[in-house]
Amino acid sequence: VIRPYKIQPNKHLSRKDRADLILLAAFNMLVVAPMLCCPIFEAMWNCIQGSTRQDETGEWRWVQELLIKVPIHALIAELWFYAVHILLHRSAFLYGTIHKIHHRFTSPTAMACVYAHPLEFAIGNILPIFLGPALTN
Repeated sequence: VIRPYKIQPNKHLSRKDRADLILLAAFNMLVVAPMLCCPIFEAMWNCIQGSTRQDETGEWRWVQELLIKVPIHALIAELWFYAVHILLHRSAFLYGTIHKIHHRFTSPTAMACVYAHPLEFAIGNILPIFLGPALTN
């Protein structure tokens, strides 16, 4: 159904490439994110917010949450992701040891966005999701 809209119609992943992509992406999403990032970033969030952290029993101020904080969260996430990405490209060491993994595939696929070194995935992909709420409570 979507094959006619493929940007690079003659580029396809081999079975080995597809398996590598699925394995690293699954490792990042099923191990790195929940078992490494969540506990570390939760501790970071508690250090930033301390006892002032808003909980579920407090009154929800939808205007403040949706119209002010969500755009701030999106801006923080985009700026952090961009800054990390630029840093990974500008440093030959970081590019060669960490970021080059992400650029292995020249044919764009949806899962290739999480096909990254676990450190890049944690700091560049997952940390931005936590930063906005951690900074704005």
